[in-house]
Formats: sequence, structure tokens, C-alpha cells
Amino acid sequence: MDDEQRMNLAVLPTIPRRYAEGRLLRAPQSAGFDDWTLARCRAFQRITPNGSGLIDLADQAQTHQTERQHTG
Repeated sequence: MDDEQRMNLAVLPTIPRRYAEGRLLRAPQSAGFDDWTLARCRAFQRITPNGSGLIDLADQAQTHQTERQHTG
């Protein structure tokens, strides 16, 4: 296997999750809800049952981005 085909093992678990996200996102879009985006869905996933402040959501997004940089 050459360097172009080599994949970081930390990325491997994200492949099925991203596939599922894509399928789940396409369902409402095909029903006419075309304003749904993957970024919005990911933000909604992080809202707690009691509500989340914008600062909390931004902190979580920054943490997630930092994790991706370290594993990517």
C-alpha cells in the first residue's frame, strides 16, 4: 500500500458515522426540507435537554475541531 492509499486508523470509525449522517440528512432534504445542513444537524446534536448557550456550543465545536487536528 502506498502513501496515498494509507489511512490513519483514527479516521476509520468516522467512515460509517459520516455515511449514516449523510443518509439521515438526505431524507428530510428529499422531502422538501432543503434548508437542513450537516453543520446545523451537528449543532443540534450538541444542545442539551435543558438548553445550551451559544458559548457552550462554540466551545464544544472548538474542542471537536482540535481533536480532529490531532487525529487527522
